Amino acid sequence: MKKKTGHTLAEFETKFEHSPLGQERIAQLKKQVAHLAGPGSVRSVSIPCDDEITLGLVSCSHYGSLYSDGSDLNYFYDHAKEQGAEFVLHCGDVCDGHRIYKGQEFEQDCIGWEAQAARFEKVAPGQLPTKFITGNHDESLKKLAGMAPGPDLARRRPDWEYLGSCYARVILKAASGRTCTMDLMHPGGGSSYALSYRPQKIVEQLEGGTKPDILAIGHFHKAEWMPAYRNVCVIQTGAFQWQTPFMRDLGLAAHVGGWIIRVSLGKHANSYGGKFVAFYR
Repeated sequence: MKKKTGHTLAEFETKFEHSPLGQERIAQLKKQVAHLAGPGSVRSVSIPCDDEITLGLVSCSHYGSLYSDGSDLNYFYDHAKEQGAEFVLHCGDVCDGHRIYKGQEFEQDCIGWEAQAARFEKVAPGQLPTKFITGNHDESLKKLAGMAPGPDLARRRPDWEYLGSCYARVILKAASGRTCTMDLMHPGGGSSYALSYRPQKIVEQLEGGTKPDILAIGHFHKAEWMPAYRNVCVIQTGAFQWQTPFMRDLGLAAHVGGWIIRVSLGKHANSYGGKFVAFYR
């Protein structure tokens, strides 16, 4: 019996080049291929800067959660601005999402996307411009309803620039020609018993030639600085959501706070310095 084979993207594009529905499907496939192709195919944003730049780095604000701490996040923005930060990078889970786990609705004070997005629009910090990716909690609405959460948030708050779904590359570029490549990632899966284990495995899977200078990782609600793992400065970004009952039942701690990062672009090497601004109850 002859084995059934699929079409390549090029064959599919040729077959349906005159069909409106086919063109829509082709566009969807191209997005999927780009997402799977790795860092070289995801959106890159070039940011002009001096040879020295200060920025804020945060993640997991979870607007809509009973355990989200917007007041601390606003304080962080104030402090980052005082320290000379020019903008903030957010590594995903801007909002708390829907049906991520059983019983999540009992840990929320805003249920559903409209309520959570309205909360974000009203209270998200505006002291500094923010560039963000979405995380798995934001993306839950894409899976459930086919909507695009990132662009919707950016429409509501023009001072928040959407960079991509769970991954984006930021290139700090000075007039001198010196650069620093910084990847923002919101991976899947859960934390491990050892704080550095998951970030190490993520970096180990990066192919040669695709590694960034700095890799900022959200999702795990942990704060960690590894300055040179496989020649990558790896930063776990922390969170602005306190430990939820779901996290407590799984034995997962929350490191609440964000980073102030200073990047110096040198002639022969870059240097990085980080300060974690921690919050405690």
